[in-house]
Amino acid sequence: MNRLVRSSRPTLISWLVFRRWASSAGMRPAAFAGVLIAPAVVAGTLLLLLASRQQSPPREVTVDVFLFAVCLVVFFTAWGYGIFGAHAGDATFRELRLLRVRPVGTAALRAGVRLPPRLVGLLLAVALGPAAALEVTRATGYGWRHACAVLVLMVLSGTSMGRLSYALSGRINHLLHAPALHLTVAYLICLAWAVGGIALFTWSVSSGEGGMAPVYRVGFLVWPLTLWLVLTASPWAYVITGAVTLGLVLAAARRRPLGTESRTTALIRRPFDPAPPPFAARLLVRRLWRNPRGREWLLVGAFFSLLSTLAIGYAALETPVRVDLWAARMLALLTGLSFGVLVRGLSDRSRPVEARWQIGPVAHVWAAFAAVLFLGVLTTSPVHVALVLDDPTPGRSGIHMATLLLQAAIAVTVSFVAVPRPGSGGVEFLSVMAYFAASFALGAVLEQVTAAPARIGATVLLALAGLIASGVAESARRARLGRTAPTAQAGHVGP
Repeated sequence: MNRLVRSSRPTLISWLVFRRWASSAGMRPAAFAGVLIAPAVVAGTLLLLLASRQQSPPREVTVDVFLFAVCLVVFFTAWGYGIFGAHAGDATFRELRLLRVRPVGTAALRAGVRLPPRLVGLLLAVALGPAAALEVTRATGYGWRHACAVLVLMVLSGTSMGRLSYALSGRINHLLHAPALHLTVAYLICLAWAVGGIALFTWSVSSGEGGMAPVYRVGFLVWPLTLWLVLTASPWAYVITGAVTLGLVLAAARRRPLGTESRTTALIRRPFDPAPPPFAARLLVRRLWRNPRGREWLLVGAFFSLLSTLAIGYAALETPVRVDLWAARMLALLTGLSFGVLVRGLSDRSRPVEARWQIGPVAHVWAAFAAVLFLGVLTTSPVHVALVLDDPTPGRSGIHMATLLLQAAIAVTVSFVAVPRPGSGGVEFLSVMAYFAASFALGAVLEQVTAAPARIGATVLLALAGLIASGVAESARRARLGRTAPTAQAGHVGP
């Protein structure tokens, strides 16, 4: 019995994975560990010495060649590591057939399989991280915080591109009926991107335009955006690079190699999600509209949003002095999005959406957020029109859209944490009051940030944090319900 308990620990699974790697290399585990650690330490020491002895570039030089090389090496090393991490997880699941004798829990298996690739990533960070941070600090003069932020964005975008290229390789090999070339095609995509991107960047630089124009022209390659951030450290560079990196991370999280799910069915238990996210969001939109309470809240929110907008317009036209109508605009958005606190309660009725369609907790949160945002844009449309007519500048419009995202995220967070069911007046009222209080408090804090890029970035990060909290709350709630549900017979061992 103790052996069975120990076999589910992530450390033992990680040890099995590492032994498999060592045996594939024809070495003992200790010798294989030395082969991995020694080159990383030596390379990190030599690169750190080389970066410390570099002289500052002349003033007439726009981009230091050594700095440019460091950025490229970090980005494409992260790309290669992303491919390796995706492939290591895929291959290890197929090779741990011995775990079929006793199905291992999802958390233990995933943690055990992912630990050895994370250690390899730590060794790569030792080899490249200190030298890269020192070179960015030396060549730009913006400080260590800027260097660390740049390296984090560079590594996240590179690893996400690696996972995406590995998933794309799986689909290409599926069409070509060549599954053995999965890893080869993924690294060839990385090599083609590197060679072609450097060629395009060289052509862009030689075109004759000065400044950052060559970088803007090839920004779709992703790594020129981080180079722009390295050289300028402007707020807009932080916002754009962070938004692109976040998009790549989310896209990589949704793209899995073709066929991996079917190969791991016997080893891992995870929520089955047959419905794509747009379909799940449409289900929740229909529930909000077809339920009498949901329709009532939508109509009331739209009415008060229109009434607030008319009051704002009247005050702006008839008042001889310019009045700050921030509170009125916030109230118009809040009343139009207040129906969002019901989205989780509506899916928890006699036919729960997540039980009927077996939607996972994270997918359920994102579907609820998309549904609330879609209906919220419709109910608060007069507010958007009034804002465009009053101040059509890009900065103000960006702040407004980010605020809309934050209000929808707060409503979804309150809904998934409190789970107020339609008709329970006290809980419903308290949930709406909590939504109003949190929205006004965060809005007042963000109003103190004057720079538009910083405020947009902070608002989007707060919205993302709220959605993450909703996912954690939903996962914990389902775990509690799973523990209280009837269990299988003690002698049964599932496949």
